[in-house]
Amino acid sequence: KVKQYSWNYRIYYNDNNLEQELEKYNHLAVLIIGFPNEEIPKLVMNVNFDKGFATNMGEEISSLPIGTNGANEITVQWNSILHKYEAIFDGTNFYYIPYEQNDLVGEAMKNMFSMVILFSPDDGVNPFSSMESGGLGYELTSNDELAFYYRANNKWVSPNDQFLVPIQVGQGIYYHAVVTYDKSTLKMYIDGLKVREMKVSGTFNFPKKENAASYLFGIGGDYRDSVEPSVQNAFVGKIVYAQLYKGILSDTDIKELYAQ
Repeated sequence: KVKQYSWNYRIYYNDNNLEQELEKYNHLAVLIIGFPNEEIPKLVMNVNFDKGFATNMGEEISSLPIGTNGANEITVQWNSILHKYEAIFDGTNFYYIPYEQNDLVGEAMKNMFSMVILFSPDDGVNPFSSMESGGLGYELTSNDELAFYYRANNKWVSPNDQFLVPIQVGQGIYYHAVVTYDKSTLKMYIDGLKVREMKVSGTFNFPKKENAASYLFGIGGDYRDSVEPSVQNAFVGKIVYAQLYKGILSDTDIKELYAQ
């Protein structure tokens, strides 16, 4: 029988589910918890549907209908293969999270970050983004490629021809995508493996916010800079979770997240 186990603390640091994660190991005589020398990434956004509805960092969040004629509610269902809840987006709604430049989310975006999403694309554009004329986020191209957009020095510095990954759309395939940025290099990982890397530098440009009350991070679409919150570039498909970290997930962290 296993008497001791080495546990990677990095990926659960400041997670609101830390206590539950530790309970998984209460049968062990010894639990060795590793504290690496490098800075531990901090989870600042964690959208999932584990409670049967949408939460961010454990707190329920709202969806926003597209248009003024009403919209269907976003369906949340159990995925018996992944053993997780997921949300089904049909292009009529998205979930949104307000943030500001100097809060935890804004500080992550303009410095070093890691963005994670587990999703299955059927159609649409932006599964996880905040990029109204600026910002950053994932985007599905018309050529069935997954792109990551990042704006600095008043221009889109990502993607380029080398920072796009072909994916299959409408086939019921789930992708675990991660993008990290350490202020000099963007890296993209698909299903635990690094697939793209490019040098990027410059001052980060936040999205446009001239009319909106606050910036919005969208899950299932992107926001418009309007007085009344509204959405554009809606996503169609399924999303299991979307996360933003302040700091860089290591290759080991990413492989462990994919394996969960």
